[in-house]
Amino acid sequence: MSLGARAIDGAFWNVGLALSNKVITLAGQVALAWFLLPSDMGLANLALATAAFTAVLSVGGLGDVLLQRRRYDEESGQGLWLSFTFCTLMALAIAAAAAASPAFGRPGIAGLLLVLACGMLVGAPATILAAGLKNRLDFKGLALAQLAGGLVYTPTAVALAWLGWGPYALIVPFLPQQIVTMAAMLGRGSRVALERPDPAVLRTLARPTLALSLTGLFIGLQSQAPVFVCGLALDPGTLGHFTWGWAVAGQAVFLLATNLREVLLPAFTRLEQDPAHRAQVALKVARTITALLCLVCGVQALLARTAIGHLVPAKWAPAVPVVICASLGLAAQGLWITGMAWLNACGRYRLLLKLSALQTLAAVALTWAGVRWGGLLGASIGCAAATALGAAASVAPMGAAALLRAARTWWLPAAATVAAWSACLAFSWGSPLREIPAAGAFALVAGWFWWREDDGGLAGVLARAGAVLQPLLPRRGARP
Repeated sequence: MSLGARAIDGAFWNVGLALSNKVITLAGQVALAWFLLPSDMGLANLALATAAFTAVLSVGGLGDVLLQRRRYDEESGQGLWLSFTFCTLMALAIAAAAAASPAFGRPGIAGLLLVLACGMLVGAPATILAAGLKNRLDFKGLALAQLAGGLVYTPTAVALAWLGWGPYALIVPFLPQQIVTMAAMLGRGSRVALERPDPAVLRTLARPTLALSLTGLFIGLQSQAPVFVCGLALDPGTLGHFTWGWAVAGQAVFLLATNLREVLLPAFTRLEQDPAHRAQVALKVARTITALLCLVCGVQALLARTAIGHLVPAKWAPAVPVVICASLGLAAQGLWITGMAWLNACGRYRLLLKLSALQTLAAVALTWAGVRWGGLLGASIGCAAATALGAAASVAPMGAAALLRAARTWWLPAAATVAAWSACLAFSWGSPLREIPAAGAFALVAGWFWWREDDGGLAGVLARAGAVLQPLLPRRGARP
């Protein structure tokens, strides 16, 4: 198959299997909402946000470096040594944060941080094993491994919440999840040769990895820093409403956008054409993902009040505005995911770092301003605005020429989507019975405009979907 066909097939496997995972995760979020208090959610997510500040020592970028250098087979063994070194340092930093947490008035997160520190050590080989599957373009194997980990995490978290473990129910399951995910990667044939450390190779890998780790710190803080900021200004219960609302709203985005990064980076890396062509391909991909996210997030925002009112206890009702704001801000995440993958594939790590830092600062500033102005609602609006602005800025480095060529297929569907959503919101406001028909009307109108101005991306995905699903359909004349 061509590279494009393999990438689309990989996207289908990632999204298809992730869909199963997300259905289970969403059901788990509903179950957890019954068994946990908002303050439990707030403490667990504050611990995760605190640990995110140690991500400068993480090795998330090491796999990208191995892929970009095209020397995975020769250098993965040295990468494993580097991974263990950085994960040990990260575990020590998280343990230090646990010791300091009482001084910041949050003693309840100390034990949670120690569990996360143990998780850093357990999951040290995961980055290298995942890079091995990406190097072989085994997207199906990677998706199966992630599905296996998700199938362990969610039932374990629900069971522990039912047993009364409180915030630990959200943190402890990370340990078995990592073990099962790595076991699944090994089962797909991802192997790393054990060898003696080579200082020259370690230094060669460490330089770009540290740069990407600093980038990874800012990328992680884009979602975690607002939680930390809100944790300083809001009580644990209100913080729980904020974090739970964003978690619920982000399920569809993770499925359709974030999960596709595992496919986009290896695919963009394999493109040998000039940078202008690579940018053109990236923008077509970004448009396709954005079209899907606009429909999903728009429907999600319109149905948030009814869905939360019927599925979870009334104690989570304050999270409704959070889900609406988060859905609107996350609709542009297709731009961010594609832009970051494009910069990574081009090896433009310094620019990637600068953009990530600016987006993090915007998230902190707008969330802080929002929480001081309007509490929970203000924080949600500020964080959503920062998310959308950061997504738009991530494609700016592709150049004015590429952006102008793509603009004609973007502006009309985007404007129609905003107008249709606003009209449907006005029609359904205050009447739960109108929310479902309003959501359906929005999907039809906005979807028609995105399809009408399609640049070939949506048609290509549908055509490839037919090819993937063809073997699963019954043949004509075949007996049932």
